[in-house]
Amino acid sequence: MLELFNSSLDPAQGHMVDPSEPPAGNPPDDHVLTANPISVLLVDDHRVIRVAIERALTAAGMRVVGQAETGAEAVELARRARPDVILMDVRMPDMDGLTATELIKQETPETTLVIYTGFADPSYMRRAIVAGAAGFLLKGSSLADLVSALNGLMDGASLVDAGMLQDALREVRPETSPETPVEAL
Repeated sequence: MLELFNSSLDPAQGHMVDPSEPPAGNPPDDHVLTANPISVLLVDDHRVIRVAIERALTAAGMRVVGQAETGAEAVELARRARPDVILMDVRMPDMDGLTATELIKQETPETTLVIYTGFADPSYMRRAIVAGAAGFLLKGSSLADLVSALNGLMDGASLVDAGMLQDALREVRPETSPETPVEAL
């Protein structure tokens, strides 16, 4: 399901709404919309995940420019929408998110890609970094943490799930004990 739009689907109402407007019947959020909000493409084969993330990002002043549920759709939408950030799942039908990330970075190197997955697999993280992803986050993180991480990313930060980073450091530096915080390294 390929969706490119300047508005959002309100799942409760079943129609398109302008993401710059607060939901009907709800007071506006305390966030401040910027003149140039971060544009985001959401890629996940589960619609409920995309809708929840879209709501959180829109409430934080970001602009969701499209949604895709397969890797192939993501490549096509990235080409057309040219988003600032793509939030990409790993396991999807027809083309996985890691392959899609590699193809998108070849065509639109200015696009920032973040892998957002439920699989804490170090091989996925390594492949994502090699493919050009700027981050690797687990779906277990809160939506507020995701929003904060994307804002930090746009300020030049790199994003890697802290637990996965510690695991990777232990692989590279076996002398690092589980009690050693990442910051101490």
